[in-house]
Amino acid sequence: MTKPILNQDPDAYLQALFQKNNRYYFGDELRDKLVKNLKKTNPSARKIIERFVQKGFVQSSNPVSFGKGMFVYYSQFKTVSFDDLIGLARGRRPPIFRLLSAIKKSGGVLSYYEALKITSSQLKPSNSKNPALDDIILEINHFNLVSIHKDKNNVKYLVANYVDQPTIESLLANHFAAMVTDSIFIYDILTSLENLNLIDNENVIYRSRKTPSLGATHNNFVWDAFAYTQTTGINTTYGGKHLKNAKHALVVIDVVLSRSYEIFDLDGFFGRVQVLLNHTRKERKIIPVLVYKEISGEALNRARSLGILTYNMAAFFGTGIYDVINNTATIKISEQTGQSHHIDPVLVISDTLDLIDQTGNKFNLQNLIGDFFQSLMYQLFRQLYPLCNIDQSGKLLAMDDLGEEGRYYEYDLVIWSNNTKEIIVVELKGSMKNYNLPLGDYQTKNTLKWFFARTLLSFKKHHATGYYKQYKIKAAFINSGKFDNEGKAYLTKLNAGSLKPNQIDIAYDGKKLIRLVEQTDMSLLKETLERYYIKDSKVS
Repeated sequence: MTKPILNQDPDAYLQALFQKNNRYYFGDELRDKLVKNLKKTNPSARKIIERFVQKGFVQSSNPVSFGKGMFVYYSQFKTVSFDDLIGLARGRRPPIFRLLSAIKKSGGVLSYYEALKITSSQLKPSNSKNPALDDIILEINHFNLVSIHKDKNNVKYLVANYVDQPTIESLLANHFAAMVTDSIFIYDILTSLENLNLIDNENVIYRSRKTPSLGATHNNFVWDAFAYTQTTGINTTYGGKHLKNAKHALVVIDVVLSRSYEIFDLDGFFGRVQVLLNHTRKERKIIPVLVYKEISGEALNRARSLGILTYNMAAFFGTGIYDVINNTATIKISEQTGQSHHIDPVLVISDTLDLIDQTGNKFNLQNLIGDFFQSLMYQLFRQLYPLCNIDQSGKLLAMDDLGEEGRYYEYDLVIWSNNTKEIIVVELKGSMKNYNLPLGDYQTKNTLKWFFARTLLSFKKHHATGYYKQYKIKAAFINSGKFDNEGKAYLTKLNAGSLKPNQIDIAYDGKKLIRLVEQTDMSLLKETLERYYIKDSKVS
């Protein structure tokens, strides 16, 4: 047993302690040692530590605390590393621990959106005890451990300080592709949950594959998806009274497919769920659901102990879904990095569509199949416009007064042609169902006029000034199905006007699209389109 040293100088005692053990000490550790070994009172011990720092003998983590007013102390020659802070935050600062663990797991890069989820941070200041993400980042950057970067899609990321600067752009592109992979399956997951009667088909809000950095907002938090359900078990109140008084349960959904679902994902998810429970306990039930491709044993066991519904993707789509997800990730990486020369994207998509068909998922993965049509068209236009930049899934603020402020319109492909001084906005509609697309009006989605008389006009306003005002805005509408008679007449007039691009026509139905592909050497693309998207493509 160590005897108290009553007359030893506290500074000398602490100096000897730090020289002997080159480690971090929490404030409560140092206080307890001073109380035990030098017989100091708690207030006196705290003052001694404070003065010890002021004299420059050691550094303090102040203002970053690890508990209520609890700071960490370390040698004046020591620098807090990324891994050091993970160890210090474990058990004492869960949001910081989860965030740093997620950044490290993701190769040194994490999107701001995922950081919001993992830290259980709210979007706007509130009375909740949950910390704001920006405040967490400020604390981490007291040690200069992360930096903020944006990619070409204007998506914000946290990048660890140990990442080599020349690799950052490539890492961001790869991470964006992973986010698209996570979000691209969400619609089809929701359809499966609806088929199982676990969610209703109304008021379903979800993270879009075109804007994977936004998510669905509910109660000041971001979610991958949320919906409602009346499937909450048998109620002891029957008949009309039950139907009148019953309140839909809120279903919140967390999806991670591009990597393993980890304990930091679960704790971030459950942290957000707990806030909902505290606010709605007497009013509405909350049903949390998580969906994964792979999951750590720790996360799975804890999720089940918490009563969270857990679904492997194979539960919805069979084991073939693993190859489908992996192939989708490969395609998205090639599109985002521009390194499609490493693979044949059309071949990968064709093989994946074959796999989807063989596993009986042709109608279960309609959203993914529609996205593959966009990827195929991207490859086609890369052939047709080899010297042009082509953007996919663009999003711009709506420049009209046809709805609430802050709305956005999405654009499937935008071709920037410096040679002809054209910006060609391409709208795509691809489906196995071969719909007859109507003319419609500017108020109705999935019609010709929604694009030509609404979203295209908004796009034009964005480029009426600035560098691109000298460029002419052109348009093309590609539909794997057909156009109705009114639509055909409308498109014929447009094709004779100023909107028609120099190299292509303003619109293509399925048959005409095949003829366009035949002008290239992309025979596999033609076969794939005829097999999965364009029925009766033969010209009569």
